[in-house]
Amino acid sequence: MNRKKILIYGIIPIGSAITMVLMYFSGIDFLVTLIAPNIPNLYPNSSREFGLLENLQNVLLLGMLAITVIGFRRKSNLLEKMALVGIGCFTLLIFLEEIDYGLHYYELLRGIEVDEAVKARNRHNVPGRTPVIKKVLDSGMVMMFLILPIALRNNRNPFVQHILPDKFSTITLLGSFAVSAFAHALDDRGFAEGGLLHQNISEFREYLIYYLFMLYLGELTLRRQWGASPTPEKVDPLRSNADDKVDS
Repeated sequence: MNRKKILIYGIIPIGSAITMVLMYFSGIDFLVTLIAPNIPNLYPNSSREFGLLENLQNVLLLGMLAITVIGFRRKSNLLEKMALVGIGCFTLLIFLEEIDYGLHYYELLRGIEVDEAVKARNRHNVPGRTPVIKKVLDSGMVMMFLILPIALRNNRNPFVQHILPDKFSTITLLGSFAVSAFAHALDDRGFAEGGLLHQNISEFREYLIYYLFMLYLGELTLRRQWGASPTPEKVDPLRSNADDKVDS
């Protein structure tokens, strides 16, 4: 049993997510405010952006951006560099979407109140569009982090071995669904009634999703250079990446 991987992929992300769920639904004003503050006269969707939950998501996205930069400088393969540029641009777009393109900072600094606030703040929180995005994302994550690692566990193709997620990713993935179900159950039972996340309980799962993708991007970036991996016969595609050794 790899205790380090269980800590990184399980205990830290799931434990921190559950802690934030309990804080938000605790009914203790101080703890609720830490997770999703209610700033007087500020548009509610702007107000919660200043909480711990939303800002941890932003930190993870910035971490992904940093990893793409490190990877671009570290990798020598042109295709890998191009892929990292694409991932970096997409991550930047997601980050800008998450911070509403800086709109809530602008509203706070300018003292713009609820009635004057812009209602269409980004492209993903749109009625009818959000559920579709969630379904597509959920299906893609189950395929990528659960089904493929099992289906391709004996595949010896070097490319597959190179991009296959760590088998411990499954812990984070399943944890995200469990945390989401737990948070929705508390919300359905009336805890944190009137809280700013009532229509956005999925934010707790988003935190774990960003964490998982940051870990996966870190795996790809910190692994050996393409073409420098051991021969396929000697590689277990599901083994712990901590055992990889880079040839000098």
